[in-house]
Amino acid sequence: MNITEKKNEMVFRKLKICLVEETPVTLFASKELIKYLKEIDDSLSIDFMKSKRVNKAFKNTIFIGVFDDILSNTAETFVTEEDAVSVEVIDGEGYISGSNEQSVLIAVYKFLKKIGCFWSYPGKCGERIPRKTLREINVSFHEKASYQHRGVCIEGADNYENVYDMIDYLPKVGMNEYFIQFSTPTVFFDRWYSHINNEMFQKEKLCREEISCLTESLEDEIKKRGLRYHKVGHGWTCEPFGIDGTSWNTMNDSDVPSNVRKYFAKVNGKRSLYYGIPINTNLCYSNVAARNKIIKSAVDFCKRNRKVDYLHIWLADAANNHCECKKCAEKRPSDWYLTLLNEIDDKLTKSGIKTKIVFLLYMDLLWEPLKEKFNNPDRFVLMFAPITRNYGQNYSDCISFDGDIPQYNRNQIQPPSSLALNLEHLRRWQACFDGDSFDFDYHLMWEHIVDLGYEKCAAHLFRDMQDLHKIGLNGMISCQVQRCFFPDGLPFYMMASALWDRNSDYEVLADEYFLLTYGKDGKEARECLSKISRLFNFYGADKSNVLNGKNCENYDELKKTMDVFKRIIHRNVAIESSYADGWKILLKYTEYSEKIFMFFYWAEKGNAQRAEESLENALDFLCVNENEIQKHCDVFNTVRYWKSRFKNEFSVF
Repeated sequence: MNITEKKNEMVFRKLKICLVEETPVTLFASKELIKYLKEIDDSLSIDFMKSKRVNKAFKNTIFIGVFDDILSNTAETFVTEEDAVSVEVIDGEGYISGSNEQSVLIAVYKFLKKIGCFWSYPGKCGERIPRKTLREINVSFHEKASYQHRGVCIEGADNYENVYDMIDYLPKVGMNEYFIQFSTPTVFFDRWYSHINNEMFQKEKLCREEISCLTESLEDEIKKRGLRYHKVGHGWTCEPFGIDGTSWNTMNDSDVPSNVRKYFAKVNGKRSLYYGIPINTNLCYSNVAARNKIIKSAVDFCKRNRKVDYLHIWLADAANNHCECKKCAEKRPSDWYLTLLNEIDDKLTKSGIKTKIVFLLYMDLLWEPLKEKFNNPDRFVLMFAPITRNYGQNYSDCISFDGDIPQYNRNQIQPPSSLALNLEHLRRWQACFDGDSFDFDYHLMWEHIVDLGYEKCAAHLFRDMQDLHKIGLNGMISCQVQRCFFPDGLPFYMMASALWDRNSDYEVLADEYFLLTYGKDGKEARECLSKISRLFNFYGADKSNVLNGKNCENYDELKKTMDVFKRIIHRNVAIESSYADGWKILLKYTEYSEKIFMFFYWAEKGNAQRAEESLENALDFLCVNENEIQKHCDVFNTVRYWKSRFKNEFSVF
């Protein structure tokens, strides 16, 4: 190398990052950019500075900030809606910008992906950061999000790190919202720290105050990244009345204070807890005093929790226990629900609080109101939660509904499994509310567990997200376990990708995911997992028993596929590389899945005893190996799913 070449290299490898109009979120975005650039090329010299404007006299500089501060000072005329990114970096000079603070962070991660970074799943082990010399940096793209709501809701069994990792992961894949259920999410942390469903661990009990402190720390992480923060949902039917509403735990009906019982729904002539579960128990919503307690609690919550952008106000988490008193019977539950929502809005408006209120279409509330209207629609966001839907159906295939919607009969409803019927309920609500809305769906809560290759789940989820606009919804919050990455993160990645760009190509993205996650043998891994997924019939199937059923198309073909897959895995596990962690998880997955295959095999043969033993072996394997797979698999939820699904067929469960 001559002196001129050496001089050019040295100049080229110096870089300046200039933050324009600092905010906490854009400062974090700048730090993330510098951190990853240095990881890629640790010999790169980076200067960081701050400015009030873009100064074109600055050379070797990448400006970072929101559109208003960046694009107004450039020749760029890209026009965008709410969530959009614009990046123009040529020969190491230019800008990284977003339409708002959070979009700036997404723009940084998209820029980093263009130069080789990839995040396969949450946590440090999911990072794929290339180590190379950045001799040239040329990146140009302009994108806007297809949907405005792109989020995740806490579920399952979680420790602090699991939730932190998910929050940290969301903007890396273009997502922008996080939802912590309950006023204090006791149940999700308690499931992990108490190690329910796994006797291998020593149990630990956290008090409510400790969990509140964990939550406060996580809220800081949410806001640091500019994520829109959703909160509560469950608990309004009990917490305002002095009854714990932070889990689905039971209490003795005799322990309910007499001054509280009068607020409960009257069902079959009695005011009592619904099967002993406070958050599943509805109230007498025609009772002004009952509503006032909820209203005061909601307003006080908003005053104390200014970080919350969307407050969810839900009724009881169960169907068929609405009040039958004479006054309540005058209107549908959804009419009384609107009465309550309007009253909360009125108090918030008078207090100068702008927090959005999310209302829920769920169970009895699928039937639209007939008498009440929203006084201030701009306050509210509609959330469609078809929890009883059939996951063997996609939204775009079920838009048309032939037939009559079932008449609403108080406390005698049958929650619909038909997706077409669920969508007809949604349309009737949309006729009386045309404001902001999103889907609240459960693809990664339970059903992914029975797709042992994950490809059916990924394709189904991708297509549903592509088609949300066809049913009039502006995105989704996925109600899901935080650890749904066993064997891989394909379903989550496809969900995030389609929420950002509904016109993206499934095959291109899936191949990209496997190549960037597993290296040169990634496509072979995908072929094996795809075949496993195709061979099984259980994803999206009805809940009928598996005994004597056809659960697998061809067990011989399945065994051959697994043998090929294991050879590929062992070959890659033996190689020291940045992909090793992913291959090790696949190895654990094959050991677990082969035990599940035997469960289905013996069930298909009608041998209940052998089937039961095989399923026990599979679940024991998860428990014994939980330390190694903890960041990938929610063992609590997986064990609970298998046991609850087959509890009527196998005596041990």
